Amino acid sequence: MFVLLASIVASVFNYCLPDYAEKVGRWLVRAPNTTAPEEIATVRRQLEEINPKEEFAKYARLKRQLDKLKDDYKAEARTTAGRKWKYGFAARYGAQFMMTIACMVLFYMYRSTPVVILREEWLEPFTGILSFPTYVPGALSFPVWFLVCNTVVKLAFSCDNLQLK
Repeated sequence: MFVLLASIVASVFNYCLPDYAEKVGRWLVRAPNTTAPEEIATVRRQLEEINPKEEFAKYARLKRQLDKLKDDYKAEARTTAGRKWKYGFAARYGAQFMMTIACMVLFYMYRSTPVVILREEWLEPFTGILSFPTYVPGALSFPVWFLVCNTVVKLAFSCDNLQLK
């Protein structure tokens, strides 16, 4: 019974954990507290109040200041987006790696343990394949059961991809 439940839980974690780990990794990177949008809005308002023909020097100085603020804000946004991507990438593939190791340990520990034993006639043409590597007649081995669980979990959680034709 433990092997049955362990394979179901491992299949669900194997499917869901990388996505959630990526979201948590991206969530951990917060945008720095910046006053750049307010500064940009203030400089824009000042720029709108000035007539460029009458006060060209002041207008040009404010325009350069506005362009510099915009460039700095864009660079900061790019840096934050890059950090979010890196953390998300590391979290996703770190979780996937950990789940792979956990699944390999489960496979090693329970490779010769039958998960379910049925009548041999029910699995007749495929008895040998479904019981590999246990070789117990009528048994479903852990690797086969894990494959079935993974397939069912993927289909259950991505039901929007199913279409009847």
